[in-house]
Amino acid sequence: MDFGISTYGLGNEEISPDLLDRLHDAGFTQIEMFANRPHWDYHDRSLGKNLARWFQANDVAPPFLHLPFFEQKGRGDVRWISALSDNERDRERAIDEIKRALEFTDLQPVAHVVAHLGSPKQRFSPLQFEHAYSLMRHISEFAGVDILIENIGNEISTVERLREFLTLAQLPDIRICYDTGHGVLQGPLPRLAGVGAIHLSDNNGDSDDHLWPFEGKLNWPEFVAELVRSGFEGPMVFEPSSPPDLEPSQAAARRLEDLIAEARSSSIEFAEKYGMESKDDDNDLH
Repeated sequence: MDFGISTYGLGNEEISPDLLDRLHDAGFTQIEMFANRPHWDYHDRSLGKNLARWFQANDVAPPFLHLPFFEQKGRGDVRWISALSDNERDRERAIDEIKRALEFTDLQPVAHVVAHLGSPKQRFSPLQFEHAYSLMRHISEFAGVDILIENIGNEISTVERLREFLTLAQLPDIRICYDTGHGVLQGPLPRLAGVGAIHLSDNNGDSDDHLWPFEGKLNWPEFVAELVRSGFEGPMVFEPSSPPDLEPSQAAARRLEDLIAEARSSSIEFAEKYGMESKDDDNDLH
């Protein structure tokens, strides 16, 4: 199983071919580019060309592109980039920033993009579905890329509400990127049927710590059981807050691979071993 890595954990460094070399040297051939400034100044066309040349020169898959959702202006000074803001000018600015990041796809094909809907702790209103639909249309028309929407810590972006949005907006080709760390903070583990990709991180149940898997309190056997039951076959990307390192990534990958192999061997024995109730596979998965 080939796990990917996000540059999220290197957010205090500027992205560069040297940084990508470090990820590649650690054994990763699938990389998610975290497009938040100043980590990645996607306004810099020259930098974009250098990064594209790196992907074309190395034995790696087309990257994933995590679209911008904040900008670090200084220590403690964060400016949110939200196309679902209540302020029209902020929505327009957010779409402009997202398009600037999408210009990278002119230089290098990407496997998919990951988008956030709204900002942390934002409350839900039905009008936001209209703003979300507008954002999806802008991304699709501007770049023609596959889009995944991530569950994040607000009322708009629970898995259940994202599925409601995709159904009402009739957007069957847009899928969900399920973030395990965000999910454990949002409530019980949802069904993963139809999820297109997974971000792997852990936490202690009260904040979005972005720990390596098995370093927090997430119930990984329960997650793996649902992963196998749903038939998930998409990419899984580590998204730790600490700089990626070969040893913890390999340890986490091995433990996940072992759990997945166990669950695939016998779901009943797996459920009994880890104290879980078996689920009826005939239940509606959507």
